[in-house]
Amino acid sequence: MDVLRVGIAEYRLAEAPATLVARGLGSCLAILLYDEAAQRGALAHALLPVPREGHTSVKPATYVNLAIAEMVEKLAACGSPQGALVAKLVGGSQMFLSTHERLTPIGELNLSQAIEVLAQMQIPVVGQETGGNQGRSLEFDLASGSVAVMTVRSKEPKLL
Repeated sequence: MDVLRVGIAEYRLAEAPATLVARGLGSCLAILLYDEAAQRGALAHALLPVPREGHTSVKPATYVNLAIAEMVEKLAACGSPQGALVAKLVGGSQMFLSTHERLTPIGELNLSQAIEVLAQMQIPVVGQETGGNQGRSLEFDLASGSVAVMTVRSKEPKLL
């Protein structure tokens, strides 16, 4: 079994028997797309919801909206059409209290952007472990589609 790490502002596509892993999710959001029939999936570790006006990045997975679009396109090219995909979301925490009450925490913005884009693409969100104020790590088993989410505070992983 291959264990493939996905770092900040990265995404990876893989097939069973691989496991995709993301560590240290705080306000970042892990977006997981899965095609059960093909046992194929993708994981992005996105940092921000959308690029600023006029700003471009060579790494689409930096941004939630671009990461989702890129993964859907690449999965379709591998034989997993958009209609076969389901999504799971992990992360989007508020790791530090803000002194600016009017500012929406970046974790919330990442989560709302993902939900909006996935709804527009008609990709159902079938599981999520998001929000709060704790960091998370995950292991995405492409053979089963299950996601084990670990936190510092929990002794047992939560399965999505």
